[in-house]
Amino acid sequence: MNFGLAIGISPPSNWRYRKVWEAVRNRALPELPLHFRSTIQIGGIHATEIYTFGAALSAAIEEEVVRTLNSLREVWDGERTFPNAQFVRQPQRFPDVLLIDEGQDQIIFGIELKSWYLLAKEGEPSFRFTATPSACAPADLLVIVPWTLSFAVAGAPIVLEPYTESARYVAEYRNTGGKWYDRQQTTLLFAHQRARNRIPKAESASQIRLRMTQDGTLDASHESAS
Repeated sequence: MNFGLAIGISPPSNWRYRKVWEAVRNRALPELPLHFRSTIQIGGIHATEIYTFGAALSAAIEEEVVRTLNSLREVWDGERTFPNAQFVRQPQRFPDVLLIDEGQDQIIFGIELKSWYLLAKEGEPSFRFTATPSACAPADLLVIVPWTLSFAVAGAPIVLEPYTESARYVAEYRNTGGKWYDRQQTTLLFAHQRARNRIPKAESASQIRLRMTQDGTLDASHESAS
């Protein structure tokens, strides 16, 4: 899905992993709903409390994305150009998922995953994306995975086709006061505020948080990892 938004940032066209990146973004990730499996069952709670299962589901989504993408190697590397490339999850770190090439001992790109409950009460979800632009590589992706329950307010979680965008593009758009949405095609809204500073790429999410200052703006601070 692309709701009329131009992709302002992408890796160079001559990048050796460019075809893999395009295949993951445009072909593999959209297939996530077809392969998603969850053993979680939700029932017997008030509809307004379902969102509290978001943390557990987020972890399940991360695991499923890694499993699904690795199982879809024929989609993103059908010619086995990079036989040692594989997706790995890194919990509590940014980004959530990495595609690494063990043969070259390098990170190819990362995927930051955000789950969004379709019946959430929030009118303008921020998706809790607080990474600064400098923490995002040009090929890094922000993937928002909408989810609901098989029986609306009970049952097993099911996911819909994810929304995918350049992570750095979203971070820069947020920092410059951008607010993107398409009234006709989606109700996904990006709540925004200006950030005044940037910080170097960090190894954990706790190091790239933005804090509210006294004048009501957002300021990037380099926090020590817990």
